Amino acid sequence: GMIEVRLVGADPSVTVAADQLAVDDRAWAVIPPDQRRLILVVGEGDPYLETALSFLPDVELYGVTPAEYGPATDRTDGRPWDLVIFEDYLPATLPKSPVLAIAPPRDSSLGDVVGTLRNPGIGTLDPDEPVLRYVDLSTTHIAEAVKLTPPTWARTIVPGPRGAPLLYSGVRDGINSAVLAFEPRRSDLPLQVAFPILLANLTGELLGAHMIGAEVTELI
Repeated sequence: GMIEVRLVGADPSVTVAADQLAVDDRAWAVIPPDQRRLILVVGEGDPYLETALSFLPDVELYGVTPAEYGPATDRTDGRPWDLVIFEDYLPATLPKSPVLAIAPPRDSSLGDVVGTLRNPGIGTLDPDEPVLRYVDLSTTHIAEAVKLTPPTWARTIVPGPRGAPLLYSGVRDGINSAVLAFEPRRSDLPLQVAFPILLANLTGELLGAHMIGAEVTELI
């Protein structure tokens, strides 16, 4: 659809100056059609993660266990998954859809696993990072995270100790991809307002859309 806005003349009884620039008296905006985004979560189940994802606007959420994941999880209607989230699991071959890997257990094109971080602190955050918009991590505590060496295509969003990032994102072979180094339930982040907002910002980037803004009040 389309919206048109016009500036109309003032009341004839009111004396006003002549319009010096009539070209800006009309404007149009194209309203894109509603589009449902299909998100598949592959894992043993994290109620914190699933609850936060369920609040995202225009999203259909599906879940399978790692044992169930495979060709059988392809959609019968032919539509690809708009985003696949792997929790503490990675398949031998990553899908061609955008991917969010949470605490990946092994090396892949998403990064190399080089150890474990106990009680990692959060480094200095970039105030201009779009994924951290409206996100306050100052009181977040993490019990355990995967220590990762990020790939060259990734930018660090949340830095951790000794150069090991806790969250990074980028474009891998033309596919939006991100890695969260810790399971949310291994931290107190799900108990904070920052959690659903961070997920909304991150999934919005992976989906190629801005899911935060007017919807922020719905998420919190």
